[in-house]
Amino acid sequence: MDFAPARMFTRHFDKVGVPYEKWGARELSGRLPAVDTGRYFPPRPVDDEEFFADASRRPHPRAQSSADADR
Repeated sequence: MDFAPARMFTRHFDKVGVPYEKWGARELSGRLPAVDTGRYFPPRPVDDEEFFADASRRPHPRAQSSADADR
């Protein structure tokens, strides 16, 4: 299930000319090794026994990166 399809915001980037790259899970973890690319789904309330469970091993499929993000 994709709660925030990338196209919802990349179409705006395209329209105004913001450069960005599409990264797959492998590139995301390679470029940002401190980022946990696991999935924490489904959402759980804080009183659920599994709230603090580790992420699933199935990596998040993609990310967007903009060279202008730090400006």
